[in-house]
Amino acid sequence: MVMYLTIIRVEGGDLRMENNQDVLLDKLYKLMRTIRRHTSGSSRGRHSHGEARLLRILERNGGFSSRELAAELDIRPPSISQMLDTLERRGDIERQRDPEDSRIHRIYLTEQGKERIVRVSERDNEIRERLAECLTEDESQIFCDICDKLNTHMANTGGGV
Repeated sequence: MVMYLTIIRVEGGDLRMENNQDVLLDKLYKLMRTIRRHTSGSSRGRHSHGEARLLRILERNGGFSSRELAAELDIRPPSISQMLDTLERRGDIERQRDPEDSRIHRIYLTEQGKERIVRVSERDNEIRERLAECLTEDESQIFCDICDKLNTHMANTGGGV
């Protein structure tokens, strides 16, 4: 049984009633927008969050196929292809034929990509520091636990509309 609590919010002197599910979704969307606004923006010469994740994976262990990267990042193959094309055009990655199976291309960071991952890591460290300023270790752990619980639930129940 799911319970919906009604929350009364005062906005500019007006009372507004919402159920807690609406508030939860609004807060999640607002947090995601804020994080995106302050952490991404390839239009300003930076990589998107997904591109940065891909670069970090290649930094740890290059030589993935696009299919393996799609599985690792939990994104669709067409999305990984588009991301790889963008990163290759920028000169951050290169594709090399697999010596054992010429149908497969393996993805590696270029020197430029290795330099870029250093800048991405510096930016991520700044973000971690900013988050650590406002959350205690216990709050951080609780937040991570809640995120894991929500992700697991959404994945197990189809997660979409």
